[in-house]
Amino acid sequence: VDISNAKTTSLLGNEPSILPENYYYRIGGYNHELREVSIDAQHCTSVAKYENILVVGSPGSENNKGVVDIYEIKTNTWIKTSTITANERNDNDIFGSSVSIFNSYIVVGSPGFNSKRGCIYIFHYDGYMWKQIHHITLPNDDEFGRAEFGNCVKIYENYIAAGTGDKYRSEGFVKIYKLQNEEWYEYQHLTASNGFDRNMFGLTFDMNINTLVI
Repeated sequence: VDISNAKTTSLLGNEPSILPENYYYRIGGYNHELREVSIDAQHCTSVAKYENILVVGSPGSENNKGVVDIYEIKTNTWIKTSTITANERNDNDIFGSSVSIFNSYIVVGSPGFNSKRGCIYIFHYDGYMWKQIHHITLPNDDEFGRAEFGNCVKIYENYIAAGTGDKYRSEGFVKIYKLQNEEWYEYQHLTASNGFDRNMFGLTFDMNINTLVI
């Protein structure tokens, strides 16, 4: 479920309908007509919306490599306009486990990447197509083993937040990235002040304007 950037539009995901590969999302809000969108994605688990663009992640597709489909509303109908994937794909990366969109940027989490170390991808719309511009990974050391980084992602204006999903041993963390001079760089590393093992800090959160709730 995603409420789009403090606006009155909401997304409600329903169970598959008659055809098992179709998911339906009811899209509406105050003073807005309620519409149903048929999502042709058997393994859809994440969804985000910005203005007239709907982003749907299907991390279980193609032997858990994962894909993300993009829909746009045209003549009062939601139409799939493109599909994005990671430039380098592997089984069990579960690309698309989390998605977020703001303006011309889409952020995609891939918590299964590199034996569940995890990563995030940043895509930018150049006016013609969505292109992968960044692939952010964690260092290859024991501290980040099986962190499942990218389990949750959010983007708002010039900031991206990405969290961990490790339920087994890590106290969890959220990394903040900032856009400056057309480059995204790590801005802050957040942990709980009273952190302890398995508290799953960063498993889920939301961000809007100048507030991040974890």
